[in-house]
Amino acid sequence: MTTQARTFTKKLLHLGKEANSLPHDAYTLALLAELNSRIIADQVFVELGHPRLDKLALPADKLKRTLEMDQERFVAQMTVLDYRPETGEVFGHFRVHGPFGMVLDDALAVMQPEQIRFGMRALRSSEGKLRRIVTWDLINFDQGKHK
Repeated sequence: MTTQARTFTKKLLHLGKEANSLPHDAYTLALLAELNSRIIADQVFVELGHPRLDKLALPADKLKRTLEMDQERFVAQMTVLDYRPETGEVFGHFRVHGPFGMVLDDALAVMQPEQIRFGMRALRSSEGKLRRIVTWDLINFDQGKHK
């Protein structure tokens, strides 16, 4: 008998003018559309922690690791990107998946998705302008045995 992977929804972003939000503009919506096309193609996964980047690595190697998905560190797959224009909120729908999926599954058994922190992995220009949203990585738990 096989068990179905746990699924969950989590608020990822708020588009607006507030601090810690992305601008609610055509450029940001285009970045989300590009991300959504990769989600539809089953190419967006969540890793356990942000990629570790060697400070002495060549810039091209850092870029390559930022863009790639390490299958050995997967905890989930992003299945749907849900943008709500009336509120500017962006939600992700996820399916627990991969070698570290049990870490996330155990956490979801005792916590709400809001208590689990995902960090956006993205590319930015040298001026800090967002260029591409790569994925979200599982970075922290707010409470419980997984802290």
